[in-house]
Amino acid sequence: MKGYIDHLSITNRAKSSCEIREDATLVSCFPFDTTNTDAYSDYGPNSLLKSYMSTTIISSHHSSDAISFNGTATSYFQALSFTGLGMSTQPFSILLWIRPRSLLTSTVVHVSKTISGTGWCYPFIGFALNGSVIVQVYHVPQTTLYGPLLPMSPTWTHLVETWSPINGLRLYINGTLVASNSLYTSYVASASSNVVTLGNSLSGYNACVGMNSIGKASGPFDGDIGDFRVYTRQLTAFEITTIYNM
Repeated sequence: MKGYIDHLSITNRAKSSCEIREDATLVSCFPFDTTNTDAYSDYGPNSLLKSYMSTTIISSHHSSDAISFNGTATSYFQALSFTGLGMSTQPFSILLWIRPRSLLTSTVVHVSKTISGTGWCYPFIGFALNGSVIVQVYHVPQTTLYGPLLPMSPTWTHLVETWSPINGLRLYINGTLVASNSLYTSYVASASSNVVTLGNSLSGYNACVGMNSIGKASGPFDGDIGDFRVYTRQLTAFEITTIYNM
């Protein structure tokens, strides 16, 4: 044999097809849980590298802990090497629990080619000028779905953004589909491994395509995020409801 092997594991039972699919398509899972050795680490299959600044881990998430952002320009969490998000035909799902302290226009999930938040860059999830939550993908013309105003702290809300070249863009809130557009079946990707930044657009502020939809003055997120996950497939409504009810 000539080649590479990664993440070899052996179990003492036969895994179900659902478990095998989860292993194959889960890119990252950041539970931000203090019961783990490092609350900031990726507990998905790829152990992605991360960095963070001006954040804290809190113990008030609905089922575990969470990361808290203070709404300043230096407050962010960042993870590297999201290869699937750089492929224009690769479906994806982004999931997180969120508890905002403010609905002022801000970036929640920012995807970029560089760690500075620039290059190919786009805010995938954020709050619009009117305070409503939005999800979007890099598309020409711009592709944006608007959801409702979310409740603020102390209420937690589960957000899911999915995209596929078959079903287009979808937004789920608390396990329920609230917005979709099946016409958006193309995605202009970076063609490289991307960086995901939570709570901030960093130097992408006012510079990235897509900032118009969440406001040119889009700022850092003020609030908390728990159980952040990324998949390289579009999760079904049943799977999303199951995760929401966990």
